[in-house]
Amino acid sequence: EYEEEDDERGQQNVPTQQRGPLTPMDRQSMIEKWSEEDVAQWLGMIGLGPFGLSFKKKDVDGRALLWFHINADSYSDFIEQEFEMTVGQVGKLFWELRLLVGEGSQTERVAHRST
Repeated sequence: EYEEEDDERGQQNVPTQQRGPLTPMDRQSMIEKWSEEDVAQWLGMIGLGPFGLSFKKKDVDGRALLWFHINADSYSDFIEQEFEMTVGQVGKLFWELRLLVGEGSQTERVAHRST
């Protein structure tokens, strides 16, 4: 059962029985269930909101977002061209995806934003 509450990164759909920090597998399971609208909302939260409609039009849901993350090296040029993003925006997308799935820390996030 899922309850609408925010976890430490502001993401919703946290399992109500979950206690303690979410593992990367827990996070991936939640992201996998995201709709195109959920992806668009997350893009807004990370400062890439203008791309939300384009991602929705191209049917990018949570599973597709995870596919992009898993295959980041192969898809960065594709995403840059397909969504008309700059290299910096693609970098930000992949950086935030890394943090979203639990492969980075809040400390890394602060350090990245201050550079």
